[in-house]
Amino acid sequence: MAPHIVSIKARQIFDSRGNPTVE
Repeated sequence: MAPHIVSIKARQIFDSRGNPTVE
């Protein structure tokens, strides 16, 4: 996968945990 797609998935995981997304 492209790195930016992995980053988006990582941010979605943080969102599901209720943690703030870090860009």
